[in-house]
Amino acid sequence: MLLAPLGLVMGMPFPTGLRALAAVSVTGVSGDVTGENNAVEWAWAMNAAASVLGSVLAMVIAIQFGLNVTLACGVAAYLLALLLVPALRPQHA
Repeated sequence: MLLAPLGLVMGMPFPTGLRALAAVSVTGVSGDVTGENNAVEWAWAMNAAASVLGSVLAMVIAIQFGLNVTLACGVAAYLLALLLVPALRPQHA
């Protein structure tokens, strides 16, 4: 019960971002004429790469600097992602 809120908060950014990217692709704001779902495909690829590289990097950071620094790096990554949310909003010309 204690971990459910954290899991919900950490698990929602990716599906929310996919929904925003799909909306941008459908409306044609992205400017991509060749494939409208290209941004969503790239998001899946980046998520897979970040998952693999992030877990390895977390182990290296934990071994070198300890768990507190590893957790601080995770918090910093989520805060950076939060700062980038406005970039996902469709910009009307």
